[in-house]
Amino acid sequence: MFNRNIYQPWSHHDSVCYLRLSSSLEDATYELTKDTKYELTKDAKYELTKDTKYELTKDTKYELTKDTKYELTKDTKYELTKGKNEMKFNEKVEFLFQKFLKI
Repeated sequence: MFNRNIYQPWSHHDSVCYLRLSSSLEDATYELTKDTKYELTKDAKYELTKDTKYELTKDTKYELTKDTKYELTKDTKYELTKGKNEMKFNEKVEFLFQKFLKI
């Protein structure tokens, strides 16, 4: 069963997350394929607002580090599942992150 601590594996420098974001948001649209890899470099900051639209292809790569910060609005929906050492999205599970997440 999933819980709010599901994002904790992201805190490792060597972890790779596969993300897929819900496209059913009122004012924001996120279109990521299940094969998309994201590597966010150290000190990278992202502010996602409800008016921001993102369309990312499966070839886009980011490296997640423990210093990466995210600010997500309360209307942003995330769907997560757990893989081997990865995080993947699942259409049936949704999470709302309302504060800065220190990864």
